[in-house]
Amino acid sequence: QIKQQGDQIKQQEDQIKQQGEQIKQQGEQIKQQGEQFAQQAFNTNQQLIYKEVQIKALASGKKFTILPKLFVMDRFSYHKSAKDSWFSPPFYSHLGGFKLCLRVDANGKTTGIGTHMSMYVFLMRGEFDNYLVWPLNFDIRILVVKDYTQRKFSQTIISFRNTNRALTNNTAQFPVSGYDKYLPHTELNGYLHNDSLYFIVSNFRS
Repeated sequence: QIKQQGDQIKQQEDQIKQQGEQIKQQGEQIKQQGEQFAQQAFNTNQQLIYKEVQIKALASGKKFTILPKLFVMDRFSYHKSAKDSWFSPPFYSHLGGFKLCLRVDANGKTTGIGTHMSMYVFLMRGEFDNYLVWPLNFDIRILVVKDYTQRKFSQTIISFRNTNRALTNNTAQFPVSGYDKYLPHTELNGYLHNDSLYFIVSNFRS
């Protein structure tokens, strides 16, 4: 009898343990469902904010340069000899999106000085920053045109990862990403057209 009672107690303990595991699994499922619901609610809220920002942008009557966009850098030889920087007009990743600009140093910067053309993308202080999700994770695709009729380009991807917003309008403090050694000077003639470079800038989705 004592043995039987001991076996019964052990069975009861096993049942209690199983019930505890089931309760734990149910708790994990409820937690996962809660997290999924919270993420869905967040995504829905972001979509609503995005739509609202787009409506405000359109209602403002302002003209925003939106990607994709072709930019032309004129007087390349002058910029190279002057060793200065050329900046494209500002543009937005999309309507109500991030404000950016392209910078090209014909004579190179830092490790590319005198040997390469350097190219960067600056993240500027934008009109819609308060409505966007930070930090930024975003990719920009840039095509440097070699022969447009034959669809010949030099393509690169410039990425921003966990990048925080620009807090001032000071160019020196803008977050930046790019390449010190993008294009060797020895290869430039294949891309220059009447002393100009052509850049096609667009959003990139892998």
